[in-house]
Amino acid sequence: MLIQIVAGSPQSLYRQITDQIRRLIATEKMAVGSPLPSVRQLAKDLRINPNTVAKAYAELVRDG
Repeated sequence: MLIQIVAGSPQSLYRQITDQIRRLIATEKMAVGSPLPSVRQLAKDLRINPNTVAKAYAELVRDG
C-alpha cells in the first residue's frame, strides 16, 4: 500500500489517509473500486489506532 502518515503533521491522521487514497485514485495509481486493506491491517501497517482507519474509510464511503 502506498499510504504513509506523518506523525508531526498538523493534518489529522485520518485526513492524511483519506487525502492519500483520493490522490492515488485521481492519479490512477489505484483504480476506483480497488479493494483496500482491512481496517486492522492498515492500522497495523501504519502503527495507528484502528478507529482512525475506520474513520477514514467511513468518510470515503460517505463521500462515494
